[in-house]
Amino acid sequence: MYYMEILVVRKVLYWLAALLAAAMAIVSWAIASSAHGAPHHIGSIPLAALMAGSTFVAAIIAMIFGCALARQNDGHLPMVWTRPVSRDRFALSVTLVHLAGIATAWVMTLAAALGVFAIFGALHAITMAGDVPVNAAVVGRMLLFPLAWYGLVLAITASTRGGAGFMAFGAWIVGSVLVGLDSSHLFSGASAIVINVIDHVNPLYYFSGHFDDSGRNESMVSNVDVAITGLAAIAVAGYAAALAQWRRLEA
Repeated sequence: MYYMEILVVRKVLYWLAALLAAAMAIVSWAIASSAHGAPHHIGSIPLAALMAGSTFVAAIIAMIFGCALARQNDGHLPMVWTRPVSRDRFALSVTLVHLAGIATAWVMTLAAALGVFAIFGALHAITMAGDVPVNAAVVGRMLLFPLAWYGLVLAITASTRGGAGFMAFGAWIVGSVLVGLDSSHLFSGASAIVINVIDHVNPLYYFSGHFDDSGRNESMVSNVDVAITGLAAIAVAGYAAALAQWRRLEA
């Protein structure tokens, strides 16, 4: 019953592997061709920064997987309803496949980034300390960010039969604009309050950073516990809303 999604996950991961291999080749060529050659002079690179990059890639993959119910709706729904299994159990089995794919995408991306450092013998430059040390709270925030996007995209596409990919991409664009408006303080009064309230259901609000007046990069939500709670709430609420919509399609 989840074979179709296994094929989707496998295809997406194949494409991701190809893109990561191409990116590694391009970056390695650029470094080797630079005036300084191999980066022996490189300073410390926080592992958290590499993990954050992997998290953004995993979030994009999660958005692709989040269109799953819309894919089932598009010409497959009558067959889905005839399967001798509850709708919730079917959705859960599909979700477990997606979670495995999202985790694999995260590991693949981080491995590719570390691979570039390994090629030039610069793994010693990677540190777990720095402004954002790697700890359980930071890791939890990174793991929940893709899941929040997965739940959000599921929620906004569960009732659709087409255009889910466009809606998922649009959600990222809207989320980016909201974060930009919220951090830039271009609006004041009621407008600023409305933007900030809407931004609280935006996964990027709990993960992205911005530059303050002094030029320092700061998180929109500096309290990691609050960020984890917000991301978890979006993931759970989005998933629940998606299931509620999907059940109604059978009526």
